Amino acid sequence: MRTFTPGRAAALAATFLAGTLGTATPASAATVHARTVHFGAFQWDSPGRDTTTVASRNGEWLDIHNNTGRTVNLRGWKVRGSDSRWDYTFGTYLVRPGKTVRLHSGPGRNSGSNGTGLGHVYWNSRTHVWSNVSAQPALHRPEDPFFLKTCRAGTFWKTRSPHSCHEYRSS
Repeated sequence: MRTFTPGRAAALAATFLAGTLGTATPASAATVHARTVHFGAFQWDSPGRDTTTVASRNGEWLDIHNNTGRTVNLRGWKVRGSDSRWDYTFGTYLVRPGKTVRLHSGPGRNSGSNGTGLGHVYWNSRTHVWSNVSAQPALHRPEDPFFLKTCRAGTFWKTRSPHSCHEYRSS
């Protein structure tokens, strides 16, 4: 049996650290989002003046990106708006690896459910969903109560619309 002296343990630790530190990369959106489904771009402030027109409501949108290595069915997944009165629940919607679906606030016809390219789904809200001042969407996966993706955007957070969501809490 081999025994480890303090000197040998220190040498092993130094070798391990040199190997891991030498390959370490700074934290970035790419590493934060590795192998997850997460928010992407977010247009919380519809261009122009906010009105109740379809174009104005659909000018608000939120991208959900599949950065896993498999097709993900979003059936039952929920997006919660800043105000907990607003929830959107996905029906069957397949998103292939590396692909994105854009959730629009207003009415429309869902497209791209085969998961190729940028798909579009519609909340069908009669009003704007996102506050222009402080928007904090949350993404929930029904089969995993600990899965929660969130982001902060809005003038309160000093971000511009559209904005790349930076998660502040996830599991």
